[in-house]
Amino acid sequence: AAGAPKPMAGYTETILRVIDCVFAIMARIAPERANGAPYATINALSLRFQIDHERHLAEWARWAREQTAGWRSPTDAGDWSWAAALRP
Repeated sequence: AAGAPKPMAGYTETILRVIDCVFAIMARIAPERANGAPYATINALSLRFQIDHERHLAEWARWAREQTAGWRSPTDAGDWSWAAALRP
């Protein structure tokens, strides 16, 4: 007799299991259209997100250093204009 699924550790494990189930069903319904092993695809998407996120953080850090380079101290920005910094 089948029992209820056991709780899983987290989102990644859960979503991969759901995808496995969907692919298994697709293999039964339309084997000619079924695909397997979605892990590489999900890893590629996740890795691309991480790379883009890190690149964005690095660009922001460069911008922030440029913006604060002329400040007298962390609490005294001198004549620095926050409004000018917001303009693209």
